[in-house]
Amino acid sequence: MVAHAGVEAAFPAPKTWVFAAGLLEWKDEETLGSFPKKNRQDALMVDLLRKAGVPDQQILYIQDKDATLKRLQSSLKTFLQRIPRDGVLVFYYCGHGYSEESGDGKSEVVFAPWDASDKVGGWSMGGVASQIYEEFHGRRALLLADCCHSGEMVKAARQLATTHPDGPLVAAVSSSSARENSTGDWTFTEAFVAALSGRSWTDLDSDGNTTLREFANFAARDMTAFQAQHSTCEIPDSWPADAALAATSGPRGGRIGERVNAHADGAWWKGRVIDENAGKFRVRFVGYFQDDDLWLAAKDLRPLENRKRYAPGTPVDAKWKNKWWPAVVLEEKDGSHLIHYTGYDESWDEWAPAERLRPRQE
Repeated sequence: MVAHAGVEAAFPAPKTWVFAAGLLEWKDEETLGSFPKKNRQDALMVDLLRKAGVPDQQILYIQDKDATLKRLQSSLKTFLQRIPRDGVLVFYYCGHGYSEESGDGKSEVVFAPWDASDKVGGWSMGGVASQIYEEFHGRRALLLADCCHSGEMVKAARQLATTHPDGPLVAAVSSSSARENSTGDWTFTEAFVAALSGRSWTDLDSDGNTTLREFANFAARDMTAFQAQHSTCEIPDSWPADAALAATSGPRGGRIGERVNAHADGAWWKGRVIDENAGKFRVRFVGYFQDDDLWLAAKDLRPLENRKRYAPGTPVDAKWKNKWWPAVVLEEKDGSHLIHYTGYDESWDEWAPAERLRPRQE
């Protein structure tokens, strides 16, 4: 939130407005399983923004039982109307995302409100993006979603940018692709919290600030390495490239920030080196928090294993809905692969981690 002197802040605190919906439980608990509330990172994110100086009256944080479909829809509309022309928006959702069938036989990808059901329905990801494009009149907005199929929101934002050339400047980043389930861990939101906190390992070019594009690249690498998912993003070319989410500080260099396999309790665990002292390395384990950090020797660490990578043009089988489909790799980036399904048009092209691919079975 606070950049180094002379660097523009992407979200200057006095002008920032935050709409956050954090859902870890649902009325239909049999269909929509709950998540643990201990160490919830959505609350930490909101608290960081508040401590950075965002006024309380410019933050709306709706949790769990309060996040009914009716309240989410009406609250977002009212909230957007309050934002002045020089305001900037951070929209955030975490919880469940799913595809629901509409009456005409088509499907729509939705966020799950607390009262999601066949009768009530879900909160349309595309509808949210469209509402922000049409009703937000501030300077710029960032949309974040940490849930299954959250790439649908990014996809909608990308399409709306072409149909609303004179609309607001909107960026979007998600934890997964539009057709992909997301992790039950906090990995994506933790990446944003790390960027807001100015952790040195989110500053990919080591210039002392973390930009939005650096956060998006950092989150994508974390999701691929730790969760075998493809985080997606849409950042307009006109988004100020050097505008900082935060100035970075703290230890850097050596192995700090490295993604590793760490040996503890007789097993190997994924994690990140977050500090180094006297030949020992402090590791934060994926899915765990500060109380579970361990200081380990170099012999207990090894680089996170590189997943199999397929070169562009490689014929593969891709797993989708528990079936294998013939496809070809179009592009590879950081262990994630853009694939084209054989016999289908380009609208089905998607990014897939190596875990969903195998050499073509003739």
